Amino acid sequence: KVSMGYEDSFIRKLDRERRARSIDTPSDTVLNLAHLEANKILNHRDYAIQATDFMDLYGKANVLNDMRDVKAKEDSFEKTDTPAKKEAKKASDVFEALVIQNAELANWLGENVHVLKTSRYDDYFRGTDMVAEWQIEGGESQVLALAVDLTFGKQAAAHKIESMRRKIDDEKLTSLKYFKTADGT
Repeated sequence: KVSMGYEDSFIRKLDRERRARSIDTPSDTVLNLAHLEANKILNHRDYAIQATDFMDLYGKANVLNDMRDVKAKEDSFEKTDTPAKKEAKKASDVFEALVIQNAELANWLGENVHVLKTSRYDDYFRGTDMVAEWQIEGGESQVLALAVDLTFGKQAAAHKIESMRRKIDDEKLTSLKYFKTADGT
């Protein structure tokens, strides 16, 4: 049996503590910190459509029912998603927040465009992540609903593209339930 010196013992203890910290406090990871910041954007009224703003239009019971459906979908994700899928979802949320915020700030989609995260209902049940609205001279606007996905792997990307192609070919394009233009119409 080899005896361990003080330095070896100290280094092994530091390694054990470092491993324990990385397991016990995942919020210290770069992805988790970025995800916390992304959620601030994805849930903020200035960047995200809020279903509760449509209670007058659809009725309180209808909106609350949609919100229950959203909660049930999120609970299902929490129960069934693998740790790898949960990490991928975090990365996707960070990507969405970057696109939403920088599409306007950096004019990624041109000038006079306003980009919003869709409601969680439209995201989960209509497959639309964000909406871009361009203001046109004369007070009109043009709106484009976008599905923005961060996909990992060649096969997953091919599957998503094929799925989109089928929807376009079958003329099964989506529409938003919760949306109003910048002028309120």
